[in-house]
Amino acid sequence: MESKMIEIISEYQKKNQPIAMVTIVGREGCNPRKVGTAMVVDEKGHVLSGSIGGGIIEKMARDDVVEAMIDCVSVEKSYDLSHDDDMLGMKCTGHVRVFIKIYKSKDKLIIIGAGHLGKHIAYYAKPLNYEVHIMDHRQGLTHGKYEDAYTYEGDIEDILEEMVIDEKTSIVVVTHAHIYDYEALVKTIDKPYRYLGMVGSKKKIKGCYDRLISDGHSVDNWDKVATPIGLDIGGRTPQEIALAVVAEIQLNKYKRTGKLYKEVAVD
Repeated sequence: MESKMIEIISEYQKKNQPIAMVTIVGREGCNPRKVGTAMVVDEKGHVLSGSIGGGIIEKMARDDVVEAMIDCVSVEKSYDLSHDDDMLGMKCTGHVRVFIKIYKSKDKLIIIGAGHLGKHIAYYAKPLNYEVHIMDHRQGLTHGKYEDAYTYEGDIEDILEEMVIDEKTSIVVVTHAHIYDYEALVKTIDKPYRYLGMVGSKKKIKGCYDRLISDGHSVDNWDKVATPIGLDIGGRTPQEIALAVVAEIQLNKYKRTGKLYKEVAVD
């Protein structure tokens, strides 16, 4: 049973899907399962393998898994079993403590443009546990150059058409030409991303906005686009700009202010 649970967790991690293991870590009184008993639960609360006793205890644990998945934080929970368990048809007494271990899915980072800036953004993002996807319409810029990243070469619009973009996805548009930035923006601006940023001067940004309107595209989500991209931390080299961009992505992810730690209350 244990090997089956490990196998399931491994498969979910390979598919970049969150999953949880619930383990009994303490008990007092009556409970059909011993300390160390575990079960594997998906993000919707479905038990995939194992059991910690069935009935009301599993119902409470499954509900707590769903809640813990929202913040992707592992937690310990205590359940009072001093009541009739109609689902088990038995009288339970005492308490059970469980540890809910959340195996997180990686956040996705899509980098559109594999030039110097895109390369350094990928470099800074990998240690932060992002699933990095980097693309360019030009041949030879990505193949074999990005360890542990998904790489794409070809028509950017076609590639983006096949990409899954959700609320855990950050997107940076840093191609080498305005036309490709514009094409990428058209394909992503109305998606349910967490963050969308585009490099550019004020003139380029205004031109992109005006073209969206003239081409009949919606600009309802224009205010959600971070452009110019990055935090104002100084420096103009590709490495320094990339650091500023990744810092802004992290700020957006954790919904922080960007203030110095000495200016905010820190526990």
